[in-house]
Amino acid sequence: MIDANPEAAFVMSDPAPAARVCVPSTPCWKSNASGFTYTTSGGGIQKAKLHVSRAGVAAISLSGPGSGKFQIGHWTAPQFPLTLPLTVRVNRSDGPQCWEATFSTLRSNKITGVLGKSD
Repeated sequence: MIDANPEAAFVMSDPAPAARVCVPSTPCWKSNASGFTYTTSGGGIQKAKLHVSRAGVAAISLSGPGSGKFQIGHWTAPQFPLTLPLTVRVNRSDGPQCWEATFSTLRSNKITGVLGKSD
């Protein structure tokens, strides 16, 4: 996530590796009819959904721990509310593809959760 704060534009980053195994012999990433899901426990990204509707509209949702201090990987979130616009980018580690969305408004912009629909 990248917010518009010129002092500290990079907010947080966390990997969700394709080869990660979460339950013995079960990969964290699973494919389904409309995309992919990722589920693990611990800190960082705990759930991810990559979904494409029948109309071809893509959606990505990410969630982390629900504790009072929102922390992903080695990055602790800055002062809230985040400075808008907020850019969320998902990069692949095995290729040049990436997915990006900009959020000019948010329904929730708090340490307990950032929620919104991209522009």
